[in-house]
Amino acid sequence: MSHFTDAFGSDIVHKDNAAEFIAALEADALNSDPIDVILLDNDLSSGSGGFAPKNTGYDVARWMVDNRVDVKLVVVHTMDGVTGDEMVWRLKYEGYNVQRVPFVEMNFEGDLKEGLLSVANMTDE
Repeated sequence: MSHFTDAFGSDIVHKDNAAEFIAALEADALNSDPIDVILLDNDLSSGSGGFAPKNTGYDVARWMVDNRVDVKLVVVHTMDGVTGDEMVWRLKYEGYNVQRVPFVEMNFEGDLKEGLLSVANMTDE
């Protein structure tokens, strides 16, 4: 988590379960500006220290699609191969700019935010 905090500073919101993630997206919907980057894992905590099958990043991705979340880039960083591919396909099919970058392949050297935004061919304004 500290890598992301270092890269994004106070602009980062970390949620480790689907319900909290969706609630944060709902709250942000009141903001007229698009979200720069959403980093999405599939294996989210149940909030009680374990994992729950109905509390996944894929659930968040489905909610994003159903609610047309305005985001410049979605980075799917799950190590779950099959579900990660499904998340990427679903988001791309719905028109999202999405990249698959498994967490172990993320480059934490240099400016992570700049690197992620450059993947999407964006500049930070």
